[in-house]
Amino acid sequence: MISALVGLLVVAALVVTARNAAGRGQRQGVGTAVRRFFQFGLQFGLVVVVASGLSILIARPLQRGVLATGNDADLARGLSFSLVGIPLLWAIARWTRRRIAEDPRESTSFGWAVYLTVAEMTSLAVASLALQDSLAWVLRARDFDAGAFARTLVWGLLWVLHRRITAATTPAGIVRDHQYAGAAFGMWSAGISLASLVTVSFRSLSALSSDALVTTQDHPATQAAIGVLIGAGVWYVYWVRTAQRAERSQHWHAYVLLVGVGAGLVVAIVSASTVLYDTLVWFLGTPDSPDRATHFASSVDAVGPFVAGAVIWWYHRTLLHEARAATRDEARRVYEYLVAFIALLAASAGCMILLVALLEAATASTQLAGPGAGNTLLLAATLLIVGVPMWWWFWRRIGRARRSEAAAETSSPTRRIYLFLLFGAVGVAAVVAMLAAVYLLFDDLVSGVFGLVTLRSMRWGLAILVTAAVVAQYHWRIYRGDRAVELPPTGGPHYVLLAGAPDRALAKEVALHMGGQVQAWTGSGDPDCWTVAAVMTALSSVDADEVVVVADGQALRGIAIRR
Repeated sequence: MISALVGLLVVAALVVTARNAAGRGQRQGVGTAVRRFFQFGLQFGLVVVVASGLSILIARPLQRGVLATGNDADLARGLSFSLVGIPLLWAIARWTRRRIAEDPRESTSFGWAVYLTVAEMTSLAVASLALQDSLAWVLRARDFDAGAFARTLVWGLLWVLHRRITAATTPAGIVRDHQYAGAAFGMWSAGISLASLVTVSFRSLSALSSDALVTTQDHPATQAAIGVLIGAGVWYVYWVRTAQRAERSQHWHAYVLLVGVGAGLVVAIVSASTVLYDTLVWFLGTPDSPDRATHFASSVDAVGPFVAGAVIWWYHRTLLHEARAATRDEARRVYEYLVAFIALLAASAGCMILLVALLEAATASTQLAGPGAGNTLLLAATLLIVGVPMWWWFWRRIGRARRSEAAAETSSPTRRIYLFLLFGAVGVAAVVAMLAAVYLLFDDLVSGVFGLVTLRSMRWGLAILVTAAVVAQYHWRIYRGDRAVELPPTGGPHYVLLAGAPDRALAKEVALHMGGQVQAWTGSGDPDCWTVAAVMTALSSVDADEVVVVADGQALRGIAIRR
């Protein structure tokens, strides 16, 4: 884990160096970036060293029989890490504090943000896992672990300390990106534990026994419940109290749509497909085992992930309800196209497996052993049952928006990204499938075994090619239809700065009416004065590629600038 974090710091340092060098083009900028890299990197390394050393020293007296069986190497490591690391950490922390006091730009630098993110997230992860083990001992779900208790204390204090440092060096109203990382960690930690708790409970109920909940050696239900509580607490601190109330920026929507809606939906779909497939095979196909409990073991394991994924998907979906009900903005489009894309993947996989099942049935005479095409056909039916209705529901909503607001929908960057991403994925899959199919064809021709066995060996490649062709042809017609739509003329400056706008949402609305970049410096501007119409009027009076818009009394005025 530590090596991965060090690698992350190296990458971050390269980004910082390139960014400062490009922005300033001076030796001082590059030197500052390099100095920050070594300063913050060394500070994080010393934090890890000191925390490891203190954890060893605190845990050693708490271990049973430590005087007789203790490891002298551990004691030496704990003493050396603590005695050497604490003075060095104090010195470099004092240096960092003095630099921030002398130059406020230090607290807003990219290197400082990377340090806070890595240090706080590392402390959070280690402390959370250790706290779970410690609480399990308190509830008598496992034996006492002195190391876990020590890590809970040391890394928990480090987490609190870095939280206070972040709050002290972050301007009011600003939400750093690590808030979303912490929220994602807490949410999915709670989700994984919830899935485990539901699975254990369902196994006990399906076995008509309650002993598995509390009397097994590892007490899985108790440990899972502790994991849910800890993960939910972390999620509450990072999301409910902070990030949820922040401005609905691109990072906010990325968290909600990708980490919440997208990931939760994928988990729920995969889990539901597993249960449905096992059910169809049991009643219509050829089960691997005649024993009901053995056959449905994977289905029981899938119940928990389905519940956790569905809850996460439902919650984050409700967060977008207001935006979807009020206007059709990019957030709503990202949600609909994302779900449609996921459902289309499931439906396409179902069509592909259906073709494979048909080819297997047509070449059944060449099969010497193994299951027949029946189970393959049931797998295809499962994916089609799950994917097709969901894709049709969301694609129909997208189609209605395309018919009612053709210009706005066809010019949406979300729609273009969806189409080109789909064309790229289909193209890559088709090329790989064609290479595999042609190779198998010529291999059998050269070997002199060309026949039905060749068709059977090529079944996956042929199925992918046919499915890719159908999907590409359908969406190519949609793309050609979009190109035929006449878009409203756009014009104006290439860059616009709204100085004093009441919020950043105005910049997004203005950007929809022009083809350039729009940026907002928020202030205490009058919302009645700062409207899209007023901004466009101010821009029409200035003939320049770069314009700043300011409030002049109760009106807006455009001023030509040169960056």
